[in-house]
Amino acid sequence: MAPPAPSLRPLKSCPPSLDLLRRLLAKSGPEALGWTELVALLIEQDTPCPLETAASLCEQAGRLATLRPFRPRALARLTGVPESAALRLLVCAELARRWNEALAKERQTVLTPAKVFDWAHPKLTSLGHEEVWALCLDGSGRLTSSFQVSRGGIGSTSILPRDILGPVLRESAAGFLLVHNHPSGDPTPSRQDQEMTDALARAAAVCGTPLVDHVVVARDGYVSLMSA
Repeated sequence: MAPPAPSLRPLKSCPPSLDLLRRLLAKSGPEALGWTELVALLIEQDTPCPLETAASLCEQAGRLATLRPFRPRALARLTGVPESAALRLLVCAELARRWNEALAKERQTVLTPAKVFDWAHPKLTSLGHEEVWALCLDGSGRLTSSFQVSRGGIGSTSILPRDILGPVLRESAAGFLLVHNHPSGDPTPSRQDQEMTDALARAAAVCGTPLVDHVVVARDGYVSLMSA
C-alpha cells in the first residue's frame, strides 16, 4: 500500500529569490547552492512556490537517491508536487545513480598510460584546443579525483608547478598524473611538454607527492613522457 500523501502547508506568498539563485548558479556553479535551492530550480516551472515546496520535499524525501523506487505519479502523490516535476526529479535521481556507478568503476582502475588514454580519449581527443588535466591517485595508483589545470595547452599558457601542486595537495593525493591533448592528432611531445614535465616532477618530489606520469593523447594514440 502506498504511504499517505503528506499535506503541504498553504503558503501566503512566495519568496522572490529565484532570480538571485539563477545568478548565483551562473556565476559560481551548482556547488554554490544547497539541496533545497537546487530542487527549487528544478521544479520551478510546475509549482507556484518552488522554494518552500522544495524545502518541504527535501524534508520529507531526503536526498534524491531515496526517490528512485517511485514512479512519477506515486511520487507526485507522496510529495504533493505536480507529476511533471516528479518526473524531472526521478530523471535526476537516475542520472545521479549512473554517474556514481561510473565514478566508482573508474576509481577501481589502476591508471597505466593505456588507461589514461582510455580515460582521456572521449573527453579530449575531439577538442580543437588543448586542455591539461591532473589525475589524483591513491596509494595503490587508483584514480580518486581529477581537475582541469588549464585550457589552451602547455605551450600557449603559462603553467607553474604550484598551479598544479596546490590542488593536488589539497586532495591529499598519494601521487598524480598529468594528461593533455594535441588537437593536431600527433601525440609526439613538444619541447615545452618535456620541460614542463621535468620541472613539475622536481617540484612534486620535493612535496612528497610524486608525478607518476605525463601522457599526451591525440586521435592517433598516446605517448608517455615518463614511462620506460
